[in-house]
Amino acid sequence: ALGVNPHNGSNSTTWCSWAPFDQDNYKELFGALDNAFLVAYAIGMFISGIFGERLPLRYYLSGGMVLSGLFTALFGLGYFWDIHVLWYFIIMQVCNGLVQTTGWPSVVACVGNWFGKGKRGLIMGIWNSHTSVGNILGSLIAGIWVSSKWGLSFIVPGIIIAAVGVACFFFLVE
Repeated sequence: ALGVNPHNGSNSTTWCSWAPFDQDNYKELFGALDNAFLVAYAIGMFISGIFGERLPLRYYLSGGMVLSGLFTALFGLGYFWDIHVLWYFIIMQVCNGLVQTTGWPSVVACVGNWFGKGKRGLIMGIWNSHTSVGNILGSLIAGIWVSSKWGLSFIVPGIIIAAVGVACFFFLVE
């Protein structure tokens, strides 16, 4: 029913020829990656706000963005470095989950500093559209390489977020 994927040489069930994700338990393995990220993100959120209130926002937000770009790119580099160990990818997800928690507390603090109480709801509503725009653009960018050199599906977005983090460092008004 699904047809044959021309890019897959080993497993027509999963359409993935990259060990360890080419096994019958690929759903559990991808679930482990999601779980690693989400647990790290949830735990990181408890401490991220505390650090965000005590550190300069410019350093905290841009540092988190650059590190997120680094760990995203390192995940993709696993393809080019021919890494087939699940723990490498899990560790990258945990690190990425932790550093991505710098974003929300920093943004809330910036908006609180920039706008009065009467405008914050409107501004946060407009600002939060970035999540959907980012998801759409990220899917389009990553989709370019997913069937050929899937590592670039992580490296290119990683470079983009790191570059935006550098720009944030230079242009963020606290």
